[in-house]
Amino acid sequence: LKKNKKYEDLLSLISKAYGYSYEAYGYSYEAYFLKSDIVTKLFEYCQTSLIDEEFFKKIVRSKINNQSLYKGILEKDRYDMQYKKKVFVSDLWNFLKEQNIIDKDASHLDPETFIFYIEQLKAKNAKDKAEYHDFALECLKDYIVNNPSWRKDIINPQKLLDFDPELDEYDKQCTVKDQQNTINSSEKIIGLMRDVIENGKSDEALSQIQKQEIKQYILNDARYFKETFDFLMDSRYTTESLKKYVGNIGSVLKELSLSKNSDHAYKAKEALDSLAKRGGGMEKLLNSNDISK
Repeated sequence: LKKNKKYEDLLSLISKAYGYSYEAYGYSYEAYFLKSDIVTKLFEYCQTSLIDEEFFKKIVRSKINNQSLYKGILEKDRYDMQYKKKVFVSDLWNFLKEQNIIDKDASHLDPETFIFYIEQLKAKNAKDKAEYHDFALECLKDYIVNNPSWRKDIINPQKLLDFDPELDEYDKQCTVKDQQNTINSSEKIIGLMRDVIENGKSDEALSQIQKQEIKQYILNDARYFKETFDFLMDSRYTTESLKKYVGNIGSVLKELSLSKNSDHAYKAKEALDSLAKRGGGMEKLLNSNDISK
């Protein structure tokens, strides 16, 4: 078999990504290019063998420029006897204020590196420690709210959350809001159900869909009803969030099977009967009492 050189090279880089270290300002420069904005794309490439070369060129150029700038600041702090501590603090502080970690774009710092530099400022200039901390807290909140999948993009998500007690609760609030935005149409819900069937994903957002919403989608969107039926017939339910969603669907179908509208009642009963014949514990799940109101 002929080897794909680019594919092999990128695979070798991924194994180096997790050796990232801040010891004595000593981060792995190869691993640096695997941080946040690029690592997801690398994994996509390894899965599909499709690569956006311009995307990677842009990221690498920008990272080289940024890396050279703050590498110079840090090296002068360690080795230049004429480089005063207060000048280092000023240079690094100005550098951080000019950067932006809100997005995952190539020109931005990743949050782990950002936190490391903030801690350096705190250690060298305790007088302005609160100012540095408050600035970083707002930046990290912006990063969380603007990057719903941020946990997948950095090596140590807990390090970010540990920076300040506010961040853990803030992250939970953002997650709930993002889930609500994810399920605000039948089309999006269909996409989530297909992810479960085709990719084995278990999306917590499905458990957030209320019975009244499910009922309206079933009554008004034939495609949603069909996709829901296929979802129930084909899926395996191994998580509590999926079991809860199935229970909600079952509750709605049972309600519709008793409807005064004979067409609604007939179609709902037909669906329930077919699902009961499926076996595999489906009938028990559909009759689950652990259903959100």
